[in-house]
This record gives sequence, C-alpha cells and structure tokens, in this order.
Amino acid sequence: MRRLSLVAGLALLAACAARPDLTRIPGTLYVEFAHGCSCKLIRKEYRAGRVVGSFPSGYIVARQRPQRSFVPPAIAGCEKWSALLSPDGTRLLCQAPSKDEVHLYLRAHLGASPVIIRHVIGNANDTNFAWLDNHRFAVTVYDRSCPYAELNDFYPSRIAVYGTNGRRLSTGACAFGVVAGHGRMALIGERANDWWWNLRQNLADDARYWNDGYESYHHTWSLDGGKTWHDGAPLLFDGKGRLLYETRLDHEVRSESGRPILQNVWSLQWSR
Repeated sequence: MRRLSLVAGLALLAACAARPDLTRIPGTLYVEFAHGCSCKLIRKEYRAGRVVGSFPSGYIVARQRPQRSFVPPAIAGCEKWSALLSPDGTRLLCQAPSKDEVHLYLRAHLGASPVIIRHVIGNANDTNFAWLDNHRFAVTVYDRSCPYAELNDFYPSRIAVYGTNGRRLSTGACAFGVVAGHGRMALIGERANDWWWNLRQNLADDARYWNDGYESYHHTWSLDGGKTWHDGAPLLFDGKGRLLYETRLDHEVRSESGRPILQNVWSLQWSR
C-alpha cells in the first residue's frame, strides 16, 4: 500500500509540473528524439516553439552561420560523427581515430593537413572539445592529478584552451567534459547518487542505470569553473546564452533556471 501511495504521489507531481516551453528560445533548435530506443531517432527543427522541418543524420550546425551547416563527408583524420563547426562555420574540429588527438581543419580544405592537438582525452558523450568563439576552443587533456571518474569511459582530465594555430592559451579546472557558447563554458563532473535516486530506481526499475557506473553516480555541471556543481548533463547554450541541460533521471531537457524545455531528447544543437 505504501508503494502504491508513493507511485501515486510521484505521478501527481509529474502531472502538476510545468509543461515544456520552446517559445522563449530564439533561433532554431535541432533535436534528435529517442523513440523507444536509441536505434530509432526522430529529427525535428524547432523555431519559436514550432516544428519547421527536419535534418539528416550526421548534420552539424554552425551556430552563427547556419547556412554553412552540413553533413561532413568521410575525413581520414576524423572519427565518424565526432565533428564540431566553429560558430562562423569556417573551421571544423574532430576527434582523431587515435583517440588522443583532436584535428582542426579549414572547412574549405578538408583534405589538407590539419592542425593537431595532442594528449586530448576522448569521453563517452563526445564532450571532450567545444568552440568558445571562432578563434578559441576548449579540450579535455589527460591529467593524473585530477580525480579519476567513477562513470565508465571518462578519465582524469583538465580543461585547456587553444587557439586555432594550435597553441595552448590557458589551462583550467579539472573536468570530464566541456560545453561552450556565447562566451560561457559549462564543465562536466560527477556526483554519487542519493536516496532520492534510489527511491526512484526502486519504483521505475530503469535498466539504463544498471551499467557503466550510473547505478552509483550521475553527471553534474558547473558554470563557475568548478566551484559549484548541479545535477544533470550540460548540452548547449541557447540564443540568449542560457545553458540547457539533461536531468539526471531521464532524457528531459531544462534551462539552467529549471524551466522544462523538451523531453525524450537524444541530442541537441542550436543556431541563430
């Protein structure tokens, strides 16, 4: 009887929660929805809260120049589906097959020799590099002095900022990943699950959380260089420079203020 009361209480809270709202986000959101399982994705473009189209698999977006967005061809120095365009769409960053390098190409010369950034650590959710602006990007570099991850496929790493000439400009806090945009940077960390997670798991029996360390830990994000951390996985910054993040218990997306944005999201991109 007590379990039924708990289930009813959680259902009531969910029903009373604020509905997702896309109308407050300027520009275009490119959303991949998880349908049933990650094997089947539904791709939709949203503008002013309405669906305005769809986009192909592998599509990458230039934040400030969406007309330069494209599906990149196979590039010898790039892992498949691991590329980011600079905000103006003129340069492309990608994870190298060696896993410990990031390659930087001019969009107009993808066949030319890239600028190579070494000692970069890849991670499980492709957040090991991010464009800060058209001339700088942040990457996760291996650092044994940083904490080791409890979540699988994340490694002790630190954030470093590079220029497009391949020169390191600065070194920052320890973090397992990075998301950036509009001059802001969100770091990715982790935190042990608490009693609320265990209560929810006992009721939902969510199979996703019984592997890769997620039965004991979850992602967190920080906007102040690692001083304070909040539950959830950061995804992107919207047109007003607000962080959108995925909650730790499901695929719901919220803004940094806590406002619901989307549900059942697999991946997310934004352009003006």
